[in-house]
Amino acid sequence: MVNRVLTQPQELDAWDAWIINHPHANHVHLSWWMRGQRFPLLRSTVMACYEAGRIVGGAALYHFEMPVIGHGVTIAANGPLVEPGRLDVLPHLVHDLARHARERNAVLLQFEGFAPELSSELARVTSHWRTEPDVVWNLYHPGRWHDVRILVRDRTEEQLLMQFSSKTRYRIRQAIRRGYEVTECLDVGDLKTGHDMWAEAGRRNGFAVRPWGTFLDLYRAGHARGHAVAALCRLDREPLAFKLNVWAGRGLHGIGLAIRRVPAAAPAGRILYWRCLEWVRRRGFDYYSLGGFGAGVANDQFKRSFAPEVVDNHRAISILLRPGLVSLARSWISGDRNIELRKSLMRLVFARRTSAGQSPVETDTDEESGESV
Repeated sequence: MVNRVLTQPQELDAWDAWIINHPHANHVHLSWWMRGQRFPLLRSTVMACYEAGRIVGGAALYHFEMPVIGHGVTIAANGPLVEPGRLDVLPHLVHDLARHARERNAVLLQFEGFAPELSSELARVTSHWRTEPDVVWNLYHPGRWHDVRILVRDRTEEQLLMQFSSKTRYRIRQAIRRGYEVTECLDVGDLKTGHDMWAEAGRRNGFAVRPWGTFLDLYRAGHARGHAVAALCRLDREPLAFKLNVWAGRGLHGIGLAIRRVPAAAPAGRILYWRCLEWVRRRGFDYYSLGGFGAGVANDQFKRSFAPEVVDNHRAISILLRPGLVSLARSWISGDRNIELRKSLMRLVFARRTSAGQSPVETDTDEESGESV
């Protein structure tokens, strides 16, 4: 087996194709998505493990610089990843991931949100380092701790509909009767309409949305590969809701939802999700991901109304590559009593970069409920 950092377009395309069908992968592993995260203190890398010319494992690495101490931390987002049943890949892969992190001057290599079947072997493989069985870096997590999924495979439309709450079934049927239309955004005008709605939702709910130019670049990179799909919901040609989605990990992942605050938009969020479920069924994939929990009570209730399966990814192992420097930086990067203040300061920085025309790092909670449930 050979591990290497991927730099060539054909290598990254092969990685993305592997990610699309890996059962534990999501959008944060896709190379074009990683390149689109342009916060100045963030650098991303893909390392893949090859056997007989075929990818059998790897990791999406997010490296955060810490100028105060002149070092950084490296996060393997929802990883590492290996082919199902190939735990034998881990020893060689983890060794080279640690070496690469040291070369990037990282004081910490943090594996987080990995598949449960990796837990025991990953703990064994990392046992000769000084480790902690939890997160140390806690300022920003690129991956998902929870994945809220509507399972689609082997279910008919009626079976799907009947598992939803009565209000959700009513809203969907109401939207179908009244002629609400959901279409993919196929031109720049539709994307600009959707982005304007999303930016307004961000101002209303306090999350950062990347500016139009960098959003368009990111979407074009994903759409050209057949990975990104954005949708608008309209009634009588009036746009009411917008949804950005990315194909990965045998499913379709919802990234952001914006709903106008007008009476006609009441069923718009639910009919958008319903049409996304149809796209998943047509492609023969397994689920539609609503993202994670944590964007507010109304948002969580909105997602729970679809009776989803909640995938718990809350697992982490942190390798202390330079324990002394980790101790010095811990009060800043870890979960002490001031962590919420520091997160607020980081969000303020992201918002200012957005207003200045720069691209922030997007959070995983960029969804609004759009209505009370």
